[in-house]
Amino acid sequence: MHLIPPSIFFLVSAGHSASWTLPEDRNSLTDPSLTPPLNWCSVFYYELNNRVGDVFHASKPKLTVDGFTEPSYGTDRFSLGGLSHVNRPLQVEMTRRHIGTSYLTPKRAQELLTLNLGSAFALERKMEAKFPSRGLNLHYISSEVFVECLSDAAIFVQSPSCNRLNNWHPATVVKVPPRCNLKLFDNREFAELLAQSVSRNYETVFSLTHMCFIRISFVKGWGADYRRQTVTSTPCWIELHLNEPLKWLDRVLQEMGSPSTPCTSVS
Repeated sequence: MHLIPPSIFFLVSAGHSASWTLPEDRNSLTDPSLTPPLNWCSVFYYELNNRVGDVFHASKPKLTVDGFTEPSYGTDRFSLGGLSHVNRPLQVEMTRRHIGTSYLTPKRAQELLTLNLGSAFALERKMEAKFPSRGLNLHYISSEVFVECLSDAAIFVQSPSCNRLNNWHPATVVKVPPRCNLKLFDNREFAELLAQSVSRNYETVFSLTHMCFIRISFVKGWGADYRRQTVTSTPCWIELHLNEPLKWLDRVLQEMGSPSTPCTSVS
């Protein structure tokens, strides 16, 4: 899936700003630094301050993150239920139950097991057939990224880009209730901001890196309005890295050369 951002970037050549137009058809480009990355998003899963499992790479325009146990062999579903962690705290276990399977009571689970389903794996398939979508969906549509809450419990989102677009404080954490969605990122808005930042200096451009990272916590919120002050205090959360805008940043920073302020042992 190839999305077209705004066309104008300002790159630095020999100390002077110059305009550069991104071609409309990037599939025909020979410069690999301009072609979209294969995976639009990389997802990291954490429990408190511990990263669990391998990074998940999303290449399809819709990604489901749920609490089931299906091995994540595909590119459109990241199931957290199958990720193991030695000495997992009770609060994490309790939270994980609400990501994708909170609707199934122990009594109902026992009833299903008595129907000759054969195994817990068959029970899992039965659950998914009845409730095919839990957790959250990430959508990459026409250069925009959205999150959709599918669980009975809310999710909590910190997106610097979303906060900027809505004139909120940069550290704002947004509660997304069940069956609601939120726009997280817009490639076109970011490209315009990037073009404006290049006219300043290297450090200003580099500071945009954090806008390409999005944190989402399941069930528990954090920040000024919550008991937990940091995302690493929440039981279960994910961090998204948006690969295409990060690639643009890398290209522009390479063109700009080096920081204007030297880095020393006391800086």
